Amino acid sequence: MATCNVGTQAAFRGQGIGTALTLAPLLEARECGYRVAITHSSEMARGLYRDLGFEEYCTIGQYVWAES
Repeated sequence: MATCNVGTQAAFRGQGIGTALTLAPLLEARECGYRVAITHSSEMARGLYRDLGFEEYCTIGQYVWAES
């Protein structure tokens, strides 16, 4: 079970939409017996994940090659 690239347009932020989209598969996974979940978050979404109970364990850098 995976949810990828959840985002909310600026005009609709702060209404719980991103939280609902993230929480639904987490609850489904729990019903299936899963007890651990991980996420890779943008800076903007860190508060959402923290509010859902996630804790920061490590930070992973991302490097993207852009041709000059």
